[in-house]
Amino acid sequence: MENNFEPQVDETQEHYVNRVTPVSKYLALVLFIILPFLGFWVGYTLAPEKVVEVERVVEVERVVEVERVVERVVVTENTITEEKIADTTNPLYESAIFTTDVIKGKAPLSVDFIGEIIVPDDQPGNAVMFFGDGVSDVMFRSSSNLFNENWTYVYKEPGQYEAQLVLTSVTNVDTDIEVMKNPNYYKNTSVRKILISVE
Repeated sequence: MENNFEPQVDETQEHYVNRVTPVSKYLALVLFIILPFLGFWVGYTLAPEKVVEVERVVEVERVVEVERVVERVVVTENTITEEKIADTTNPLYESAIFTTDVIKGKAPLSVDFIGEIIVPDDQPGNAVMFFGDGVSDVMFRSSSNLFNENWTYVYKEPGQYEAQLVLTSVTNVDTDIEVMKNPNYYKNTSVRKILISVE
């Protein structure tokens, strides 16, 4: 009689190596978190040192105090009584006055302007008054460093008009038509402006 004995294997039993335990889960998690940091630390400490030269630039800032004196500015609803500003930041002029008796009204609006520009002695060029409607007038030079003039001008049409005093490097404004047409001509420097509103 033949004996066919086969050992019975319990397939439900696992080898201890393949067994997943809570301890093995925590160990895997700890290694997963620590290994990248460990690798970075090893690479950082064993890498050849890099020399980085830092160049420092020291900037010296010069602070220049600017004298700017405002004597008096009185603006009411319809009038500007006086404006005089000494401005040493602009080498083209030392001070300027530009006043008017009225800045708002109904057409035809008569406006009295007073303009004065003090420039360095014997500075070449001229000063021009632009009324803002295409009309302009060359200012009178009363001395080597002073332009001054008074105007009475009538605005006949409603609108906004920007009257302004302008210094120009053009010596003969009578022949330079661009100066007389355009206060923003590239040879001009605007000194003072007043907005006139005509209803």
